[in-house]
Amino acid sequence: MEINIEDAEKRGIRSGDLVRVTTPRGSVPFRAKASADIIKGCVECMFGGGTPVGPTAWKEWNVNELTDINNYDRISGFPIKVV
Repeated sequence: MEINIEDAEKRGIRSGDLVRVTTPRGSVPFRAKASADIIKGCVECMFGGGTPVGPTAWKEWNVNELTDINNYDRISGFPIKVV
């Protein structure tokens, strides 16, 4: 997970720290990378990998859990399914 240097400093995060990114769709651990190349207030989680196949960490640390529009509760509908 890439985070702006100033945002990381405010949160006590250093490059290499294990952090957890949480959205309404899920929560996934990432290794932090503090960078001036990302705008303040944003995080980049594209390199979070993860698939149903591979080592345990690769399967469990899956960035797709945060973004998959099919990842919602079928009874409550939360988060809202995009059709």
